[in-house]
Amino acid sequence: MKAIVAAEERVAEWRQELGWGDPDYGCARVIAPLTVDMIAAVTGEAGPDAVHIFSGLAVYRMVHQAFRHCVGRKVRIGIMAEQNFTGGLVESLRLMSARLKYLQHGRRVDFLLGIGSGAARWFGNVGFETRRIYEFSYFPPLPTTAERADATLWRAPGVRLLFIGRLARQKRVDLMLSALSGLRGLDWSLAIIGSGSEQSRLLQMTRECGLADRVHFCGALPNSQAMAALQGADVLVLPSRYDGYGAVISEALLRGVPVICSDRCGAQQVVTTPTAGSIFRSGSLESLREALVSWIDRGPLDDARRQAVTAFAARIAPDAGACYFLEIIRHVYEGGPRPLPPWQRSFDTCNAFGVDAAGTVGP
Repeated sequence: MKAIVAAEERVAEWRQELGWGDPDYGCARVIAPLTVDMIAAVTGEAGPDAVHIFSGLAVYRMVHQAFRHCVGRKVRIGIMAEQNFTGGLVESLRLMSARLKYLQHGRRVDFLLGIGSGAARWFGNVGFETRRIYEFSYFPPLPTTAERADATLWRAPGVRLLFIGRLARQKRVDLMLSALSGLRGLDWSLAIIGSGSEQSRLLQMTRECGLADRVHFCGALPNSQAMAALQGADVLVLPSRYDGYGAVISEALLRGVPVICSDRCGAQQVVTTPTAGSIFRSGSLESLREALVSWIDRGPLDDARRQAVTAFAARIAPDAGACYFLEIIRHVYEGGPRPLPPWQRSFDTCNAFGVDAAGTVGP
């Protein structure tokens, strides 16, 4: 099997500021940046039976140029995109724009990999029939054998809470701080990894809430350091007002760390068991506080609980994602059975993907 990754650009600057580097695409040939004069050669190199997957529908200029070229060649085409339920006027405008794009180009798409909870509903509203929509996810790399837990970022004893992400209004770190301000009688400590426009306000809020001795703002860290901290956490918290996905949820589960996330995070789709974590009502101080109390009361994460989360996360390991994708291709083009997303399957079924109960990929 041959794979080609053609990217409009390398890692975006704002992601680089969060410590992201270039992804490891394994044996795939990587072309970045993709330019107009490359499109014909790259798509031709893939061969007549290739399946061309595009990120979004008319979202990125160069990717859309390649999409239009493939439409003209009448080749196999799929789209991978996140749902866009942001709420309010912005959501209405985005839906209107997406419908117009669908009317122009959507009928030539064979299938759509909808990322995040609610993706089927969002893309159904856009115009795609249910039969063409497949619930999909991000499948981050497994932790490497060289990755070691780092618990040095927490300034107080107790349950180690962690937030990783941009410090932006959308992420609702302020809601988390407000919830924790009422839990000073419990044993917990919070590390916040990331930077952004809200940092000064959040620092001031931390002082005003009397949490300065419990909360450590770590700034943006290289991804390797952030993942080491994730290994050392007891619970990851993602309190976003909305998030198209929130890949850090999957990254936490793959390291055996349970999560707390809002019901407006697309990644809530993979939190399908109480072992994996809790989902609270977006924007609800009471709901978030209840979730925090529940996990803080359980105490620091022990080996048995970590192993249970890791076993569950076999469903979102890279091999599980690759096998699920191939099942979708067989269903679309070869008449195979329509596959169920791996995170909705029993462990025994997922184990057929070659991922054992410890989250280790088999041969």
